[in-house]
Amino acid sequence: MSTICYSEDNGKTWKYGNGVPHSTSECQVVELQDGAIMIINLATINQTFLSSSSA
Repeated sequence: MSTICYSEDNGKTWKYGNGVPHSTSECQVVELQDGAIMIINLATINQTFLSSSSA
């Protein structure tokens, strides 16, 4: 399972995201123009999954 960890207080504390519920690897994380975060994953079954947060 792929996930990210993030900080909302400039690195004083860290939280883990909920993760992507697929057998994934090769993750790429981008911040969108509205501040939302999107994670793009390649699954072991050769499919791509997109997950995003709300800004």
